[in-house]
Amino acid sequence: MVRADSGFYTQDLLTYLESKQLNYIMAARMYPNVKSAVWGLDNWIELSKGIELNEMIFNHTDGKPRRYIVIKKKVADRPKTRGKLLFDDLPGYRFSCYVTNLDLPLDQVWNIYNTRADCENRIKELKEDFGLDNFCLKDFWATEASFRFIMVVYNLIVCLGTLPSITIIVLL
Repeated sequence: MVRADSGFYTQDLLTYLESKQLNYIMAARMYPNVKSAVWGLDNWIELSKGIELNEMIFNHTDGKPRRYIVIKKKVADRPKTRGKLLFDDLPGYRFSCYVTNLDLPLDQVWNIYNTRADCENRIKELKEDFGLDNFCLKDFWATEASFRFIMVVYNLIVCLGTLPSITIIVLL
């Protein structure tokens, strides 16, 4: 599964992922033609207070038709919400749009994409708890080996830490 932000949203990358038969969810850039397609959507599905979902099949002039998931968030109900203010006629709403080749329900696609933010917590944990950002050896390969060792130790601690009856002892 590939999850990517809008910086990776290109027809070439989408075509490549499909040629490799990889599932993907990618934030779409709100180009004027995408924005026009979003404006024409109706029959929004309310997921929760202030969040509505919709989907569309859209293709750029040089691309093939793909499935797009659109999320509309009401700023008054969710003041910290992220997304783009797209329309002057709807000033109180922010929009997000994702392109995917998954055949899952709208809410599941959105939830899968949103869990990507948790990887940043893992990176922060590696930096702060395992000192990943505090070492750089003279040799590139030594740094690479150290990095891989830290990753193995981290994964062992995470895996073993989920078992309630095991006590973890790390000898340094």
